[in-house]
Amino acid sequence: MSEETVFNVQEIESTDPKNPDTQFELAQHYFKGTGTKQDYARALEWYTKAAEQGHAGAMFKVGQCFYKGLGTDEDRAEALKWYEKAGDSGHSQAAFAAGQMYYTGDGTDKDIYKAKAWLEESREHKGYDLLYDINKELGTKLTTKEINAKIDELEAEAEKGDESAMLELAEWYSNGKNLRPNMEAARIWASQAYEMNSWRAPHQMGVILERQGDPRGAIEWFRKGAEEDDSNAQYKLATYILEGKYTERNLDEAFELLRQVYNEGPSGFIYDRDKANRMFWDLEKMLGPNYIPREEREELEELESKAKNGDKLSMLMLSDKYLEGEDYIKQDLDKARYWANAALNAGSIGAYKQMADICRAANDDSGMLSWLQKGVDKGSVDCMYKLGWEYYTGASVQKDLKKALELLGKAKEEVSQIRNTLYDVSYIARDYERVKKELEAQTPHKAEEKKEEKKEVKREEKKKVQSSGSPVSTHSEPVTYKEPVTFELCAIAAALIVCGLAVLFMKIGAGKYGNEAVIVVKGFKKVLLQIVCIGGIIGLSGVSLGLVSLSFFDEYGLGAFIGHALGIGAVIFLGANYVTARYIYIVVGIIVAVMFIRIIHLRTKGS
Repeated sequence: MSEETVFNVQEIESTDPKNPDTQFELAQHYFKGTGTKQDYARALEWYTKAAEQGHAGAMFKVGQCFYKGLGTDEDRAEALKWYEKAGDSGHSQAAFAAGQMYYTGDGTDKDIYKAKAWLEESREHKGYDLLYDINKELGTKLTTKEINAKIDELEAEAEKGDESAMLELAEWYSNGKNLRPNMEAARIWASQAYEMNSWRAPHQMGVILERQGDPRGAIEWFRKGAEEDDSNAQYKLATYILEGKYTERNLDEAFELLRQVYNEGPSGFIYDRDKANRMFWDLEKMLGPNYIPREEREELEELESKAKNGDKLSMLMLSDKYLEGEDYIKQDLDKARYWANAALNAGSIGAYKQMADICRAANDDSGMLSWLQKGVDKGSVDCMYKLGWEYYTGASVQKDLKKALELLGKAKEEVSQIRNTLYDVSYIARDYERVKKELEAQTPHKAEEKKEEKKEVKREEKKKVQSSGSPVSTHSEPVTYKEPVTFELCAIAAALIVCGLAVLFMKIGAGKYGNEAVIVVKGFKKVLLQIVCIGGIIGLSGVSLGLVSLSFFDEYGLGAFIGHALGIGAVIFLGANYVTARYIYIVVGIIVAVMFIRIIHLRTKGS
């Protein structure tokens, strides 16, 4: 698998193609693991995109994924739904699959009539075998006239070069259920299909030779079909190899063929699927849990040979295989660390991230961060990206958006000049922008705030100039009351309470509530009067100053509130002792009026 091929697959996906044929092709790469790592979930994602645009082949493949649980949970009902959709779009294999499921009651209730309807839509020769069985079960069979008409129809299409019709004719003539069996004609039509490069023709030729009693000749044709990735030919060849009767018995070869059948190749259709799967599981169990298939063994041996000769890339690939532990190669962190360390000693920058990944697999976050930092210091773009992402997510280190942005920005700058990193440019650029936006959303805009403050100062100075008619020094800081009305109302309320207390004390002083109260009041009267007189002087001064300017009191008007309350209280106490009661209410009324004027004044200044 070349790096160029891998990059092309990733590049196609990064563009998010809209064409269903391109989507289907991309899905095929992921499904078969050609040009990229096999990924059934990603394959299903792209199959579904193509299927939703009406691609019949993609609909069939989506059905297969749900049927076998590839890239998703196994769901036979969902598989049947997609098979029917594909069958309605003219997909012959899907129509056969739907008919077979209805006939066997697989994932749905058994319905022989629906099975017959779908099989009649299919052009698969295996479908005709099932139809024969269904008609026999229903007590009906095709008449000679119907069979002859069908064969004439297929021959007319085959004469026009339709390879599917050629193969169907070969099956009709060779399966023994035809009223006009003709093995020679069957071989002729199968040969013509093969000459037209039909990948299904070798399997059909092998079946014909089997029926003629030539298993060795059949094996040769099955082998040709297996080389074309025809799953049916692979299955038939595997059965002969396992038996070892007409060819050499080879468990490695049989296992590899059955594994391909299990994963289903380009044909996407296996006649004896259940038998093939059971055979694969039985062979896998027989070979044991430590078995490594021939292909993986040969790849490991080749990598080890190159690694021992100093090839750094082979060292990293070996380390990655043992780190991931996929398929039949078990995870072995010691071997992964050995080869990563060998690559490091050989001068591979990529080994720093590999060592970090090994630490992560061993749940050693501190070791991972240490190796990533070493890689950053050595100029590894992958380490820059990975460490930046760690700072962004905060998964293994305290979240720090500034460090994350710095590292991702550095990676973005470096990767724009080279293309041999594990990450495509678009991913780094995308994550860089994501972190940048999040950081901007959390960081106060100091420059904007200062600019707005200056504008506010100028607006306040302009208001003062307009209200006083004289210019105000630009060096003075304006004072703005916050909620002035609220505090003034509180001051008025406090004054009224003090007024009520004053009247009460006056009544007590007159002896209205008993001698005991008079004695108490008289005892404190002098002291209270002195305190109130001092408060009155301060309060009256505060009221006067407050009416002239706001700048003598604190921002929230607390000083004005205390001053006004004491001042009003002092006036009322003095009035209670030196003037008659009616004058007290006159004074209070005047003070209240003054306070309302004050409210209007403050409201005008604050608006």
